[in-house]
Amino acid sequence: MIRILKSRNMQITLTIFILMTILSIRLFDLTVLEHGRWSEAASGISVKNIYTPAPRGEIYDKYGNLLAGNMQTFALQVTPADLEDDESINYMASEIVSILKKNGDSYYDNFPVIIQNGQFVYTYDNTIRDWLVSQNLPPTLSAEQAFQEIRNRYGISEGLDRYAAQKEMQDTYKIYPPISVKTFTYLEDLDKKTFLGRYRIGENTTAEEAFRELRRIFRISDSVSDAEAREIMVIRNEIAAMGYRQYLPATIATDVSDATIIEFEEKSSLLPGAEIVS
Repeated sequence: MIRILKSRNMQITLTIFILMTILSIRLFDLTVLEHGRWSEAASGISVKNIYTPAPRGEIYDKYGNLLAGNMQTFALQVTPADLEDDESINYMASEIVSILKKNGDSYYDNFPVIIQNGQFVYTYDNTIRDWLVSQNLPPTLSAEQAFQEIRNRYGISEGLDRYAAQKEMQDTYKIYPPISVKTFTYLEDLDKKTFLGRYRIGENTTAEEAFRELRRIFRISDSVSDAEAREIMVIRNEIAAMGYRQYLPATIATDVSDATIIEFEEKSSLLPGAEIVS
């Protein structure tokens, strides 16, 4: 036994075994026996940076008269990190829209699925169609077909490649087609792809299918109407658009009225994720 212990390999093996045993015991102690204590301590030391824009400098004339000054306004912001689950987020979103509408305040509505004449429609598709109509082009043209039609209309040489042709459209004729000439894709279609990709929804999903899928993802109750569900989705989408910056507040509305400010202050305990900022 003594001879074995004198072996260098055995000494190293025994040392490693003892150290691993000590580490295992300590790991069990930290993760199991003292889990509650250290979990609470970790949450207590979390840090969040809040960026507050500074007021712009005021401009005076040589006589000291104010030419351009500042006016204080208030905005409604939502901090996703302060919210616990889908139910509380949906409740907060519903209350936010309800308060803003009641007091005549508008809010950012960037949610790209609208309910139009009882049908679900992508705003992206409407924007493309409106642009084609404004150019006296058939609303069913693909991006490449539309680009070629404009090219022919202004007699832009076929000898120019697509990039040079686009530059001539812009510089000479002040025409700015909302088209990526690299892939001959409407810019709105690229935005749609980004929106659907945010929620891992297929590119060819219809507006109604996307809406139904988002109801499921956001866990919006079946008792809520589609119109009310969309109002919740407007807020949820603003939060989701923050991406990895969700520790920062998302601005939902600006220049809100005094009535809205007062109501949010009164309901601050019921809406922990929402706050009014100057």
